[in-house]
Amino acid sequence: MPAGLDDLKHIVCLMMENRSFDHMLGFLRGTNYPIEGLLGNESNLDGAGTLVTVTNDAICFGDLTRDPGHSHFDVMQQLFDGGSTATSAPSNTGFVKDYGSITNDVGIQNHFDG
Repeated sequence: MPAGLDDLKHIVCLMMENRSFDHMLGFLRGTNYPIEGLLGNESNLDGAGTLVTVTNDAICFGDLTRDPGHSHFDVMQQLFDGGSTATSAPSNTGFVKDYGSITNDVGIQNHFDG
């Protein structure tokens, strides 16, 4: 083993895109991987209150004609869904609402049309 690696305790992976990790490894789970991936029953509500459940059928590129929002406001909406950041842990329940506010379409129809 190269010098110093035996003292290595953490590896930080910086992803410069909102959905890179989830898109590639979101459903990764197993006893060999210390990653708490998706189970397939996770969901968010859209702006109309319709439940949108995660799927594992995203293509590699081009499936989102517009990116999710990257601004501070967008990230706060995605993580806290309008809740207070000072008094609560992130609920991660505002992603669909935020994307819908940018595109006026959350794209769920595409998953059901085949």
